Amino acid sequence: MMQKDNAPKVTIGQAMGKGTNIAIGAASGLRAEITIVDGKPILSYGNACPTCPPPHAETATLLATGKVTTWAPPIELPADMSGHALDRYIIEQARQAGLDMKQPFPIRIRGTLTNVAMHVIKAANPKFGGHGSGEPMAFQEDIKAVKIEGEVVGFYAPEHLLGIITHPGEPLHYHWVDAGRTRTAHLDAFGMAKGAQLILPKN
Repeated sequence: MMQKDNAPKVTIGQAMGKGTNIAIGAASGLRAEITIVDGKPILSYGNACPTCPPPHAETATLLATGKVTTWAPPIELPADMSGHALDRYIIEQARQAGLDMKQPFPIRIRGTLTNVAMHVIKAANPKFGGHGSGEPMAFQEDIKAVKIEGEVVGFYAPEHLLGIITHPGEPLHYHWVDAGRTRTAHLDAFGMAKGAQLILPKN
């Protein structure tokens, strides 16, 4: 993607056929946000797309995938958290749970999101010249909310996957999913209110 290659790499159906039941990514051509949770694919297109295929036939240019058979019991956030503090808390809880920090893994957070800035991509930006070029990778619909309910689906990236399944330098890549599991968006900035439930994979 950083080299402006937004071509199809896999269909959602192909990924799910290999056992994927949780994933986040972007559709080919940077036309939509993709989230899979509990085996349900959810796509949000930045532009109306009446001719787009059904979810299982849609193609992804980026898809971080996982296969989780058991989730660990929820961990309640002891305070409001956001930004790097939330990242650090998730990573520390994962370490304490014995997860392999040299491998990627998915996470989920249920509760109230605060001070939310998120977006849904519409199309690739032909002027994008790479990270730091001053041009965004894609045209997008920006969404902001002081508070919003829903679920966060994220992926942790170890050092060798930084900037590949996450934005450069960021250890986690997060998507929001609404309670009805009909809409999703890429989270740029957000916090979680005290009492939100962090759920880590067990196996």
